[in-house]
Amino acid sequence: MLTIKEYAESQSVSYEAIRKQLVQYESELQDHIHTVKRKKYLDDTAINFLDEHRKGNPVIVQQADQQEELEELRNENKNLLLQLNSKSEQLLILQQQIIEMQQELIPDKRKSLWSRLTRKKNSPQ
Repeated sequence: MLTIKEYAESQSVSYEAIRKQLVQYESELQDHIHTVKRKKYLDDTAINFLDEHRKGNPVIVQQADQQEELEELRNENKNLLLQLNSKSEQLLILQQQIIEMQQELIPDKRKSLWSRLTRKKNSPQ
């Protein structure tokens, strides 16, 4: 006896594909599927039945070309790193601008309070 998961792995198909097949042939397989501690097991009759029906109606397993997918992921990663570098440069420029603006706003502490006050009064408004 095999679990549904074990049978799916032995057939190189998904658990879901086997589950759908079990639902499709539920009436024929009802006495050949056993549940033990919430796990469903297929007996030899169920396995043979599913094997025969899979031959007549095979499940098409679509597998993406892993090499192509890997190359796409590498390109995407490269583009994201370039974007990150660009944003980092922009951030550094903005931080420098903030520092410069803060320095312009900070009054010259070497001047006396009196000279700072009189400068503001004498400046045109």
